[in-house]
Amino acid sequence: MGGHSFIPKLMYAVAVGCCGLCIAQPALNGRDAARSIDWNAVGIGAPIPDVMPAADSDDPVEAGFAPEWIDRAVVPSLQADQKGQELVREIVSSPRKETDHLAYEVDAKLREIIRTSLPAGKHARVFCNALGCLCYVERNGPFSQTSIVYHELAKAPMTQVEFVRWVLHPVDPEPWELTILQLRYDASSKSVEAK
Repeated sequence: MGGHSFIPKLMYAVAVGCCGLCIAQPALNGRDAARSIDWNAVGIGAPIPDVMPAADSDDPVEAGFAPEWIDRAVVPSLQADQKGQELVREIVSSPRKETDHLAYEVDAKLREIIRTSLPAGKHARVFCNALGCLCYVERNGPFSQTSIVYHELAKAPMTQVEFVRWVLHPVDPEPWELTILQLRYDASSKSVEAK
């Protein structure tokens, strides 16, 4: 638990150069990656662009959730679901506090669900804060009418989860799902510093 100071500030991506030599290149951070994307080319149902990071981070953009992607690909998919639209926008607008133990606990649970229930999934991203969680994964295999993550959560409901929505985009080349959770803090789980 706690901060992620052990995560290096500068990560390296490997690129193949001339003659097949490997050259280390600095990877883009979330803000730089978001700035490099032509968001006008991203529409409803588009997957998260590959250039976005997929880090376990206290910052939603470093976790791969750019507000521009939410506004262009997700919010229109929620159509008349005003509460879902507001919640997803609120989640990406706020970092996770190092003292928010419930957010870390639910984040770990969602990552475990992806590892065990979607082992062939790719580009998984999870972000949780005091407002809720976003859990994104691109999936292979037969089409499902419901979110696999939601289905797994329903088998063993968490008392701390108050509201759940999901968005499915079943079309190739990148079928994906996004599960949106609102967290419920009570006296025993309240670990967020009051401001």
